[in-house]
Order: sequence, then structure tokens, then C-alpha cells
Amino acid sequence: MIKRRHFLGTAAVTAATAGLTACGADQGAKAGQSNSVGTAGATQSHLAANVKIPEGVEGNIVFSAAEYERRYDGIRKQMQAQNIDALIVTGTREWHNGDLGNLQYLGVPIDWDTTYVIVPIDKEPIVLNKIPGFPAFKELGPGGPPVIPSKHEGVPVSTVMSMPKEGARFVGDHAPTLVKQIEELGLSSGRIGIVAMRNLRADVYRTLIEGLPNAAFVDAERILLRMRYYKSAEEIAFLKRSGYVADMGMAAAIEASVEGAHDIDIHYAADIACAKAGGPVGGFQLIGSGQWGGKMSSLLLSSDGGRTLNKGDMVNPEIGSNYKGYWTQLGVPISLGEPPDAYYEVLELCDKVYSFIDSEFRPGKTVWAVDDACKEFTKDVSDGAYTTLFGIQAGEHELTFAHDNYELRPGALAYNQPFFLPLSKPGMPFHVYGDAMVMTEGEPIKLHQTKMGLVVV
Repeated sequence: MIKRRHFLGTAAVTAATAGLTACGADQGAKAGQSNSVGTAGATQSHLAANVKIPEGVEGNIVFSAAEYERRYDGIRKQMQAQNIDALIVTGTREWHNGDLGNLQYLGVPIDWDTTYVIVPIDKEPIVLNKIPGFPAFKELGPGGPPVIPSKHEGVPVSTVMSMPKEGARFVGDHAPTLVKQIEELGLSSGRIGIVAMRNLRADVYRTLIEGLPNAAFVDAERILLRMRYYKSAEEIAFLKRSGYVADMGMAAAIEASVEGAHDIDIHYAADIACAKAGGPVGGFQLIGSGQWGGKMSSLLLSSDGGRTLNKGDMVNPEIGSNYKGYWTQLGVPISLGEPPDAYYEVLELCDKVYSFIDSEFRPGKTVWAVDDACKEFTKDVSDGAYTTLFGIQAGEHELTFAHDNYELRPGALAYNQPFFLPLSKPGMPFHVYGDAMVMTEGEPIKLHQTKMGLVVV
């Protein structure tokens, strides 16, 4: 039998580290204590005041020159090992800026449009920019002005300008410029790595293979991923700041979750709070609401526009925080009043599975090995009622759904947010709660101050 549990009240919220949640992996209170986190006493400022920015990540933090030297040295060693003469690195603002990860890792300036960067094995990066489509600029001729040396975020780069696309003003025709730069590097017959093929436009690729028929083009994203998957000390500092961004967003989401509010109110409250804490405007704030066991809205992924909250609703916010390309994910369930008894069963199940994942997140395992262990553990502790589609989401934000299988070592980032699947009766997969962590030789580094569990308002 699942023991009925209640929740920390507003007095306890003030005393809690983050003051955001009430009942979870270690937060159960004695039966009969009817407390809640209510809007009368737990305003956003009340909740957010208990979220403290981690020491050393205040203000506008940047990477050191030594950190970028480490990255480029590692990238070029892998290029040499694979006989790759140059990389063409590209990215877009798709997936809420998530597909900019490889570019941000290089520390180069990023345009509104798709950005292209050439990384030769023995020269500084060449960043393609665009000339606005005015006649005075067009008179500069093909290729635009000379290459311009510059420095961005501590990385020396060269900038070369691309002419506008024919019939356009502000869209750069980068493909011919890529061909020209590869030729000028003496690599017309070279081995060119693309980072990443999934982001490379078809028309650009066609121009490359037609303009450089003797070159070999290979997908080389793993050169960057092998490094990006394991965070340095400086990168962990950026992740801590990202965790703080998400905590502030969650405080705002809790405050906005009141009867009569709309899913959109919660979404924008979280997004504004995240932006004020250092994240980009238009972040990845996924909001769902509805009656437990019924159809939940899915604001951000659905075109139905969300819904208005009613007494007895559950709200499931997932705050995807991004600080300069360093993502975390945070989710806690919010209930407008007491949830149904059936919810306590899945809450207790999540407590057990969440703790199990924490214990399994150790060096030497792989992503899929943790997942497989989590599936079997969930079946066992639920007497076959549930399993998990996945236990952790590991890797970089743009590839978390790809669920890449790689070795987990210190510095690896993962979201401990198990995705449950009912087995004993039909039902949709669902989350309960979860947060982000970084692997060490021992206990993982938790990146959020928000306590894991259920919030009742």
C-alpha cells in the first residue's frame, strides 16, 4: 500500500535551500499533516529569494583562452588521427538554439542565419559572414573584401565575407565562398570533415561536391562530440549557471500555476525568469497541464494553444535552461489541490527509480547500460506495472532524443528524469520529476537547488 504523504508549507519553503518543492525522494511528511505551497505566502519573490547563484558564476562568465586552446588542440589531434585536413562546422538556431552547440564550442561569432566555419588543421578558424545586399557592397566583387583577422571570446578567427544570394539582400551565398576558401587553403583534393551532416543544407552540399569534385567529404561531428560529452572544470561552471537559470524559471512557473491561469502564463513566466537569470529569450519551456490520468496539454509541441487551469489539475513544467550553449533540464510536478490517490503510487515509484539512477550513474557504464538496468529495476519495484522508455537523457541538448550510446566518464552530463511506460494497463508514457547532474568518480554533481518532488498549490 502506498502511504499517503503531504507537503511542506510556506514556513518550510523559506527554510528550504530553494524553497520550491515539498514531497519527493526524501521529503515525505507524516500522514495527517495537511500543508501546501500556496500563493498567499509563497510568491515568486519568496521562492526565488531562496535560489542562490552558485559562487564563481555570477555576472557574464566567459571561457579562458586556455580552455579554448585545450579544445582546439584536442580537435586537431583527432583530425590528424583521421587524416582530415579541415572541418566545415555549421549550426542553426533550430531546437531553440540547441543546434548551435558545435559552433558555441568553437567560441566563434554566430550569425542570425546558418553559420559556417572552416577549421583548418594548421590555421585559425575562418568564419563566413555575409555582405548586405546593397549595390555598394556588391561592387567589391566575388568573395567580398579581404580576410579580416579578429578575436571572439578569446579565439583568434579570420572573417571572410560571402556575397548575397541572387535575388536576396541579406541571405549570404556561403557555398561558393566555402569552395573558394577550401581551394585557397590548397585542399581541393583534401579530406574535409562536415560538422554536422544533419545541419548541412542540401544546396550547400551540392555546391561543395560539384565545386570540389576531387575532395572527400565525411561526417566528422564525433570529433567534437567526443570532447563535448565530457565537461571540463570551466564547462561545469557554465552548467552550474545554467542550473541556476532553470531554478529561477521553475520558481516562476510554480508562482504562475494558479486556478484560472493559462498554460501560456506559466510558459512566459518561466521564460522571462530564465532570461533575467542569464538564459536566452525564447527558451525551451515545455508546459503540460490537465487532470491526472487524462489528456494533458503540450504547450510548445502542440498547436492547440494550451488550456486554462482548473482546481484539481496537474501542471508538468520542463524547464530547459541554456547558458551560452550549456543546457540543463528541470522538472517537478505541480498540483492545484490534492492529487488523486493514484498519483502517490507513481510519485513513490519515481522516488525509487530516481534514487536508483543516482546510484547507477558511475564511471565505466554506458548510456544504454544505465537505461537497461533502469528498465528492469522499474519492472521489479512496480511488480511489472511499469517500465521506463529511458532512465537518463545523456549527451548534448541537440542529441538527447537520439540517445547516443557512449561510455560514461567523469564530466558526463545527464538528466535524471525517468520516462515511465505503463505495462499492466494501457496508458501514455509520462515523467514525474527530474533534474540534471554531472558525473564524478563518486556522487554526481547536482546542478539544481530545486528539491525533487511534488508541489501542491
